[in-house]
Amino acid sequence: MTTPLKTLLPTLLLLSLGSGCSSEKTCASDEVLCSGTCVLLSSDLDNCGSCGRACSSGLSCQAGGCVDCLAHPAACTAAVVAACFETDDVRALGADLSYTEAPMTSLTPGSFAVLAGQLYVASNGGASVSSVDLADATASMVASITGASDIEHLGVYGSLLYLSDATHAAFVAVDPATGVAGEVSLIAASDVTPPSPEGFDFAHEKAYVALAPQYGQTAPNAVAVVGLSTTPPSPSAPVTRIDLTPYAAPGALPHASRVLAAADGKHVYVTLNDLDVNDETVAGGHGRLVVIDTTADAVVGNAVDLGSACLDPSAMVLDGTVLWVACGFYDYIGTKGLEGGGLVPVDLSGSTPTVGKAISAPHALGSLALCGGFLYAGATESGAVLKFDPTAANLVTSSTTACPPAGSSGAFVSDLICAP
Repeated sequence: MTTPLKTLLPTLLLLSLGSGCSSEKTCASDEVLCSGTCVLLSSDLDNCGSCGRACSSGLSCQAGGCVDCLAHPAACTAAVVAACFETDDVRALGADLSYTEAPMTSLTPGSFAVLAGQLYVASNGGASVSSVDLADATASMVASITGASDIEHLGVYGSLLYLSDATHAAFVAVDPATGVAGEVSLIAASDVTPPSPEGFDFAHEKAYVALAPQYGQTAPNAVAVVGLSTTPPSPSAPVTRIDLTPYAAPGALPHASRVLAAADGKHVYVTLNDLDVNDETVAGGHGRLVVIDTTADAVVGNAVDLGSACLDPSAMVLDGTVLWVACGFYDYIGTKGLEGGGLVPVDLSGSTPTVGKAISAPHALGSLALCGGFLYAGATESGAVLKFDPTAANLVTSSTTACPPAGSSGAFVSDLICAP
């Protein structure tokens, strides 16, 4: 006679409990259990990308894929990836800043992001987002932004990529599998001219987007707050603004540049270029940092003066409770040359941010990445990439050829990112 299922269930449950489930291993957050062993799918030779997927002899497991390191050294030895705007290519650099593979060309790279272990690049001078494969030095377009000619920043929230489209003053969501997934206009009814959206970051189901005035204009100077309770966002997603006009140095435009969220999402930090109000090719004051409380969506206290050693601040990275800011103004038109170039540490452990001693650099630094315990900074005027040791607060080494100039012009390292 067949035993009823409802009679078997308690017995099966007891057998299951007695078979060792209570003593099953607990793996670290970045590991999975494969055949009773905790492994890193990103680097385990016998479980590369998934349990049981072994790499053949001579191959290495890098970022969850089996790679021939001799044929494609960048996939195995790259520490940081540089976006070289003038030469229209992406270059992988080792920890010693030497090239690990031939550059990937025809990308007009402006900004990087990594989603699910995959590197993506936005074309600053074009209208596309592409995936980049360091294993075979190729790139594949995943989205085209109709009519755009200026993508300022690329970021990740959830399972989507996001970008700031300065051509249309829009915030755009991109699904790597299907292309453009949603778009929100950042133009307000009160704008005389559309804003130029630049850097952004995310906290508490909101995007905080730096808004700078178009060249020759004085407004808006703000941070747009875009509601992301529903993703991808619809054109009707709520958008509010935090005015930054009161936080500039006297006689300067605050010109919001980059945004970085704290690890706990309670605050976001915004760098202000503080350009001259009458001439944006001249620094109008010391660089400044604004702290925004993401609960109230309001600026906390006064702007933090980053000092005379920091003009035209832009990129930021967090190293524990220390915020590093990349600085440097270069006068392309006049005779002032380079001013205020280097890295500035800001201690966030106290009740108010405290600016530390700047590490000066012979370049205007505009991009920044923290990889393997070292800071890598890219120059806006020379194409140099510099390596700093944040624990010793000094320059380790530099490369003046990371992004070589095109012809007689300078060279712009438009972004840096740790190799995935």
